[in-house]
Amino acid sequence: ASLTTWTAYHSNNGEAFGLVSKPPMMNPKKTRSFSVPLKTLSGTRLVLLDRDGVINVDRGTWVLSAEEFEFVPDVPRTIAQLHRQKKKIAVVTNQSCLGRGMITEDTLETIHAKMQEAIEREGGKINSIHVAPDTPSEASHRRKPGPGMLIEAMQLHQIAPENTVMVGDTINDMLAATRADITAKILLCTGHGRGRGEKLKQKGIQLPVLVAAGSEEEFEVPSEICPVWICEDLPS
Repeated sequence: ASLTTWTAYHSNNGEAFGLVSKPPMMNPKKTRSFSVPLKTLSGTRLVLLDRDGVINVDRGTWVLSAEEFEFVPDVPRTIAQLHRQKKKIAVVTNQSCLGRGMITEDTLETIHAKMQEAIEREGGKINSIHVAPDTPSEASHRRKPGPGMLIEAMQLHQIAPENTVMVGDTINDMLAATRADITAKILLCTGHGRGRGEKLKQKGIQLPVLVAAGSEEEFEVPSEICPVWICEDLPS
């Protein structure tokens, strides 16, 4: 069965699930020696993952076929570990190539089937995939930095923002999380985040690091997304 959704998720009786918008407790203290956050964030029940640059290698352009889909090393094993920890995994991905007519829904399903099969071979599972096909010029609330897909995933799995973490490689991923009332955010230095990672290394900053409000200029992130973890990659 297809995992990809194009519209909002609802419960079996057609009513949208309710959400609790209470932010999680996070230590705002600025530090450069925290342990890895994704495996240790207490209370996390739902992990939202961006796709390109987080799960698969960002090619600098769209992935238009299953042959062009290449995993970031060790990501299937990492997702399997999260699955064994009883966490739900949802992918939330902008794919304007669909809205531009560069790819068909069937081809996108084939790409996602390849992704899911590889993860299942490691003993893991992606519980849902949410796709925003709109182009930037015609963006709906579903396209990140809009919060629509993230809210859909939380509604589908009936998990509130305080029990959810968003993992992405762009500021837009983190903005979408903030606008969905998700406080636990992890910004990776893969994909679009490679340049950020190189700058931090040049400054001698050890990852992972929790960026608190007031230190956003040093890390070149907007204050709106703080507090936010910055990490090397998903497996780390």
